[in-house]
Amino acid sequence: MLWAVFAGLAAVIETSKDGIIKHISSKHSSVVLAWSFFLIAIPLFAIPYVLFPPQVIQTHFWWALVARTVLDGAALILFFKAVRASDLSITIPMISFTPVFLLFTSPLIGEVIPPLGVLGVCLVVIGAYVTHSGRAGGVFEPLKAMVSEPGPRLMLGVAILWTGSSTFHRIGIDAANAFAWNFFGSIALVLALLPFVIMRRKTVRATFKSGRWLLAGGVAYAAGDTALMLAITHGTVAYSIAIKRLSILGSVLLGGWVFKELGLARRLVGAGVMVSGAIVILVA
Repeated sequence: MLWAVFAGLAAVIETSKDGIIKHISSKHSSVVLAWSFFLIAIPLFAIPYVLFPPQVIQTHFWWALVARTVLDGAALILFFKAVRASDLSITIPMISFTPVFLLFTSPLIGEVIPPLGVLGVCLVVIGAYVTHSGRAGGVFEPLKAMVSEPGPRLMLGVAILWTGSSTFHRIGIDAANAFAWNFFGSIALVLALLPFVIMRRKTVRATFKSGRWLLAGGVAYAAGDTALMLAITHGTVAYSIAIKRLSILGSVLLGGWVFKELGLARRLVGAGVMVSGAIVILVA
């Protein structure tokens, strides 16, 4: 059960990272913040890479890394913007749509959608409806809110981009190992975002004044991904990610208790249903 411990640790760290991003995202550029997190994470990712080096790094590791860098770089900038734009408790649950999108792309590679997968999709949609049901208007108003609210709308974009990058994650890890993938991935993201950071160089110094929060965010990013990789190493991918998805509930609670967001009970119920649907899809 060591894998469950690592997966649970990844969930706790992920919740903490969401809270840190919410705290500092309103003050600084999303690009500079994302770049700072990756920069801080590089030496931390280097430790497991040195301890557990891959036996070989196959050639297709590198082209998968390029594709992943483009998709994840865009996704993580959108992630920061989404968290800044709206309440944490309605924004973070939209990540539950990632396995939904993965399910719908499965037929493209010849996979059949299992019956439990259909149930999972229904649960995610129902949960999203409940989460946004506090708005006045007709019966379709909660569904409209998912695309009219900037935070949830941007996070749906994140979910779509993560759906695309997940294939390259699998290719990259198989071509080397998870620790090499994380280490070189963080370097690639830092280099890819550097030109955009230079364009915003006037804001870099102000961002670095939030040094302890940047350090905490970078450490959380590296520690969370490393814990997840250790969980996957000792267990299964689906179950490890399913446990990590519980971080969504933690972020909703954080939004209500720390950031004083309204409608906590309704949003927690909705997020719980969404997470249940995501877990059903993952283990189907």
